[in-house]
Amino acid sequence: MRAALPYLDKLKDKFHGFISLCSPHLGYMYKTSKLFSTGMWIMSKWKKSVAIAQLRMADGKNLEDCYLYKLS
Repeated sequence: MRAALPYLDKLKDKFHGFISLCSPHLGYMYKTSKLFSTGMWIMSKWKKSVAIAQLRMADGKNLEDCYLYKLS
């Protein structure tokens, strides 16, 4: 959603705010659950998804090259 906001400039008078709940704004870099870590690893091996790579911040060689880093 945050990536689409710049493209919605012509509709800005119709928006009053933006609330995002339970969204990994900093990606999956600060993992705390072993179960979630394992699930993300399995999902990344099973389905080669760009979104999962972005959430894991594994879509760039350096942290500064990752999409979520640039977006934040």
